Amino acid sequence: MEQFSQGCLNPLRDFDADNTLILFDTLTQFIMCDGNLRELSNKLSLHENTLRYRLEKIAHLTG
Repeated sequence: MEQFSQGCLNPLRDFDADNTLILFDTLTQFIMCDGNLRELSNKLSLHENTLRYRLEKIAHLTG
């Protein structure tokens, strides 16, 4: 778990600390919505394309 946290979650936390995007929360809510972008869009009041951008950024940061 420690390796997972350091390898995947810490880069998101570090990014969030330095930027205005909230990627860690976006990822958490995405998981809670079972990957349903429409539900996530409604929950976060964001356009689905914005969420797609954030998810791509998460994928880039976490590998």
